[in-house]
Amino acid sequence: MARKTWITVPIFMGFAAVLLSQQPAFEVASVKPSEAGRAVKGGPGRNDPGLFSVRNRPLKSLVQMAYEVQDYQVTGGPSWVETERFDIDAKPAVAASRAEMMVMLRALLAERFQLRVRRESKPVATYVLTVAKGGPKFGPQFRKLGQGEQITTDPSKGLPLGGDMKGFVFLLRRNMQMFDPEKGGGVSAQDTPPVLDQTGLVGDYDIILNINTHEDWAGILEHQLGLKLELRKSPVEMLVIEHAERPSGN
Repeated sequence: MARKTWITVPIFMGFAAVLLSQQPAFEVASVKPSEAGRAVKGGPGRNDPGLFSVRNRPLKSLVQMAYEVQDYQVTGGPSWVETERFDIDAKPAVAASRAEMMVMLRALLAERFQLRVRRESKPVATYVLTVAKGGPKFGPQFRKLGQGEQITTDPSKGLPLGGDMKGFVFLLRRNMQMFDPEKGGGVSAQDTPPVLDQTGLVGDYDIILNINTHEDWAGILEHQLGLKLELRKSPVEMLVIEHAERPSGN
């Protein structure tokens, strides 16, 4: 029995090493501190499957992008992960999808920034979006999009929001920051609890809100869309930066 165990362990370790070596990675990559004063840009790069390029991004934002989480889900790390900005230009060996690019970006951050992260579930204050009694109120302000149909972008009709419900709650939270009447607008992302979608609605929607009312956001959503917004404590998966170092070069 002891002999069997002695043989199995190195085989397993060797197999794990092979799996790690087969993880997709960029063929070439440049990581540099951003030039002072450069405008913030970014995104997974020009819709080009053969190039990944971002500009003026702090490491925290890069982690958020790489692991495809929201800003409130990334915590920890030294203070510079939020203040110092970097440019990245990288090329995969062959054209890659967005999902593959994000796997490569995670590997690049681990290599150049010595990044280590862990996941943990934490109860936090969240807005939970559900369908109100008698809702949703489908109509001109809240309707499902047909195949290939675009959302309304005419601001004269109200505040245009749309897309799938995941995109809707992201835009909802962002606009709640902008129009928070108690804080005079300009509220940072950290000041506004996240919004969790529990409506069960699927598909893409065209959504227009009239915000020229004296109601709060909960009232606007319930009366105009038939959706209910409640503040609760909910378990949220967080990504904790355990270790990070400034990149030493390319």
